[in-house]
Amino acid sequence: MTLAAKIALVPPLLLSLLMGLTMLFAPDLAAEGLGGFNGATELGAATLRADLSAFFLTSAIAILGALFAGKREWLWVPVALYGLAAFGRIIDVLFTGLGAGELQPIVVEILVVILVLFARGSRRS
Repeated sequence: MTLAAKIALVPPLLLSLLMGLTMLFAPDLAAEGLGGFNGATELGAATLRADLSAFFLTSAIAILGALFAGKREWLWVPVALYGLAAFGRIIDVLFTGLGAGELQPIVVEILVVILVLFARGSRRS
């Protein structure tokens, strides 16, 4: 993997780690940024801790595997996770229209996919 590819993986890695750890250890803080998701209930906090932290931390682990263990094929994991998240958001926009704040996460998810695909395509060590 080239140096440029490794650098391209830093933002997706940091985003995934930050979001995953926030979901796991500070679900109330995470809920504030989710546009009305109710993390204040027991079920809401459990969903953030379990489901959403798993999404982000799985992505982070896969990126770490690619960076430090040379497992470039693991980069398909964040591509699939963030790509499907963006797809789901786009479907939501088609059904309900573009609401306030909905464009930013779509752009971020697509940028993550682009950065990870760029790194995945890198061949040199």
